[in-house]
Amino acid sequence: MGGHVGDAQPLAVGEGVAGLEGVGLAGGGEKTDHTVVAGVGDGGHFEVALAIARVGAAELLLEVAQAIAVGIGINYGIYLLARINKEYSISKDYGIANRIAMETTGKTIVFTESTMLAGIFFMIFVNMKFQSEMGLLLTILMMLNMINALILIPVLVNIFKPNVTGGLLNHH
Repeated sequence: MGGHVGDAQPLAVGEGVAGLEGVGLAGGGEKTDHTVVAGVGDGGHFEVALAIARVGAAELLLEVAQAIAVGIGINYGIYLLARINKEYSISKDYGIANRIAMETTGKTIVFTESTMLAGIFFMIFVNMKFQSEMGLLLTILMMLNMINALILIPVLVNIFKPNVTGGLLNHH
């Protein structure tokens, strides 16, 4: 019993740990519905590789890529909307606020995203299937999130005309 995958003892169980709803493991490496269990073998080493080996790389890959991409995409929307609201409080014109926000924060979002994508894009060419597929998925999802933030936020602002004053959202 030298700490093999089948020898792992359950260490922790949780519903939807780290955004991995619908995938999981049990201490012996069995696939379960909604749990992620990490185990410590007799050798004392932590057996995280169970997740990739037993859950199915495609399921794990999709869950992790979605969690990363959604988190980054939400940030872009928050940054842009905050700048639009700031500019609107000065100009009282949504067209001007959108234009200035896109010229400043929009350019920053494009620069930041391009820098991140440059690093992630090269993961596609790594000779490990999981890494390669993760690079491809993240590149696509992060690019779509940037485009959505830069197009949808200004359009939705023009439609709904939100105004945040004193931390409260007011509609006109």
